[in-house]
Amino acid sequence: IVSRHIFVIVTVSRLLITAGLIASINYSAKLTVLLLFVFISADILDGIWARKHNADSRIRRVADATTDGISIVAIGLYFVLNNPQFIFLHIPLLIRDLVVYSLCCYLFITKKTLLIGGYWHKYASLSKAVFFISMLSGNFAVASFVAFITWIINYALLIDYLRGFFSTPNQRLKYSSVKLLQARITK
Repeated sequence: IVSRHIFVIVTVSRLLITAGLIASINYSAKLTVLLLFVFISADILDGIWARKHNADSRIRRVADATTDGISIVAIGLYFVLNNPQFIFLHIPLLIRDLVVYSLCCYLFITKKTLLIGGYWHKYASLSKAVFFISMLSGNFAVASFVAFITWIINYALLIDYLRGFFSTPNQRLKYSSVKLLQARITK
């Protein structure tokens, strides 16, 4: 039996990939794209691997959401700070992330509940990675087009989060892929 703690460590280790990604942005576009691919693959595979070994836990899910949030915001801010021409393309994504992370924090702090997006919510992260790659190209027209598609995907998923947050359990099953899980935190 694989320890559940291994999967928490694997999840949090993605922060090291984020640090490498940020360090590579100004030096090598190819390395940055490779590290984005590694980050996304690790993000998807660690959850699948944990569930396959029956080692998924609420702690791993909190670590996963926290790692995703920190990484995506850090990478996005670094891209924008080094490429100010893209700031207006990135602000709507930062606003969306701020709303989602605020909802998650509110539920966790006040109700000890985790707000878990459906499996297809991974497309939000994937679309942001494609957006980051388009910013690496330096082509504002391409980045603008990709940003528009990324906004659509991310705001559609934001609506799904909001439906999950504001609906009753029966409505949530019908209209949202979002799950609410009790965190079972002891003092």
